[in-house]
Amino acid sequence: MKVDPKLTPYDPHEIFQALERAFKILFDAYPTDEALALLAAQSRHETARWQKMWNNNFGGLKSNGRTDYTMLRTFEDTPNGRVYVRHPFRAYPTITTGASDYLAFLGTDSNGDGKNRYGKAWDRALAGDVKGFAEELKKARYYTAPLVDYMIALDRHYEYCLPEVQRWRLKTRREFGRELLARLDAVLDESESIVGKLRELLT
Repeated sequence: MKVDPKLTPYDPHEIFQALERAFKILFDAYPTDEALALLAAQSRHETARWQKMWNNNFGGLKSNGRTDYTMLRTFEDTPNGRVYVRHPFRAYPTITTGASDYLAFLGTDSNGDGKNRYGKAWDRALAGDVKGFAEELKKARYYTAPLVDYMIALDRHYEYCLPEVQRWRLKTRREFGRELLARLDAVLDESESIVGKLRELLT
């Protein structure tokens, strides 16, 4: 179904969280820092630092006829120069569904034909290989920009995302640790209360 274009900007930590959760659900594992950073970097490049993300579309994915879509103006690089066109792009109701479809698009048989068109690119992404990821995406015709230009841009975004991912994960682990300690304290307090009541009953 066609929907209106809606700008859905996010901050880096919201992106990292959505990608990590979607990755865990799809592949029953957590991505490495390098893999998460590279996937985030590619999304950051495709969406102007996540400030020009439309309808929760993480990677500028064009409509496949199986999701809602919205019409957007974009450009493609051709042998005769840059051409501006309007295309139907996939549209998602939430950041969660957008992240999930983005990862499925790259990492699974997303077309249902028994083939993973971006399988080699996915392998390079999991390895945190910026150069290889850019090269394999180009071979699979993910983008029309010159390879060198895309690779340089992707590397710049990766250099930003990797330390941000590492800081975010450290902060998340600390917050989880504090929450766990608080729960343990509550359990211990309750246990002491129960023990006290048992002593009263036994005396």
